[in-house]
Amino acid sequence: MNKIYSTISSALPFLISGLLPLTFSSFFIGWILKHQELFVEVSIFETIAYTLIAALAMGLMLSPTTFIALLSGFILGWKAIPFVVISYLLASIIGFFIGKLMDQGKVERLLQLFPKGKAFFENIQKSQKQLVFTCRLSPVLPFAFTNVLLAAIKTRFSTFIVFGTLGMLPRTLLAIWAGKQASSIYNLQTREWTINFETLSLLFLVGFSMIMLTLILKKTYQKS
Repeated sequence: MNKIYSTISSALPFLISGLLPLTFSSFFIGWILKHQELFVEVSIFETIAYTLIAALAMGLMLSPTTFIALLSGFILGWKAIPFVVISYLLASIIGFFIGKLMDQGKVERLLQLFPKGKAFFENIQKSQKQLVFTCRLSPVLPFAFTNVLLAAIKTRFSTFIVFGTLGMLPRTLLAIWAGKQASSIYNLQTREWTINFETLSLLFLVGFSMIMLTLILKKTYQKS
């Protein structure tokens, strides 16, 4: 019974981090579509405000990072890069501490009941840099989910920020470029992904990150 309770308690933060951004982003997108005129021309002060709001939305699990990058690319084009990077940094800081608050050692306590899992947990902490970079590089793993995951395995804050930012850059630039190509916010939401540069790049990021993640986990498991 104790194992069941610990498992449910440990899994709950990951479930919330996966579902919450999807739920709130549907309302967020609907509001944006009704107020497209607000995103036609923006001043520097509006851009700064947008950056802070975006950071809060991502950090508090209210919006996926990819949509923020797409929208930023549509509004500002390549000028969005520094603002998106700043918003990601702020969101990462917020998300890291929220992840710690949500976990509060639940995963570590659960692993005390599973010796093999505890050994795996201890070994994966030795590959923090590669794991953080790979998790952020993958377009498949949600930003909020990885915040909780990386906080739960006691990732060093400096490693989380530095290697997380480096991992986010490739898919962020791709999303900004894709947003820049959209002719309207409606097209931004409904655009079809045909076989072109962005599709091939996305597939490459997914494949490369999944291979890296598999190798890291396999190597860690063999040492356990």
